[in-house]
Amino acid sequence: MANQIEIRHTGFTKWTPWRERKNVACYNQVGVYALLHLKKGEHPPTGGADARDERVIYIGLSHKKQSFRARWGPFNVAAFGSGNGPHSGGKTYRRRIGDKGSSLYVAARPIEYENTEIRDALIMHIERKLIWEYVRKNKHLPRCNKE
Repeated sequence: MANQIEIRHTGFTKWTPWRERKNVACYNQVGVYALLHLKKGEHPPTGGADARDERVIYIGLSHKKQSFRARWGPFNVAAFGSGNGPHSGGKTYRRRIGDKGSSLYVAARPIEYENTEIRDALIMHIERKLIWEYVRKNKHLPRCNKE
């Protein structure tokens, strides 16, 4: 089809320890991301991350001019710093989980498209779709998502 929109995206990156989030290859891009919280002695799955994993505690997005880097900074402040960061997921993490993040992992799925309005609409759709797929599999929202 001549008018079909072709979006470039890959699957999720592998799970990366939160403290090493700056090493995620798409750190300065936009897209969707998931946070995985492990219990003591657990190890993250290998390969590309699956946002439907029951240990996922948050599914979020970065779009417009806010890269993953720009979203993860406020999460870090809200969850592990002063608690006043402007990230509701980080505030919820602090309230519901309250640890120092040593068992927290992040994975990202970058989305690229020339027209940023269309790209951002797709990112919002994918985030909602991933949350819905998580709910269908696990019968509840991720612990730090409110909707």
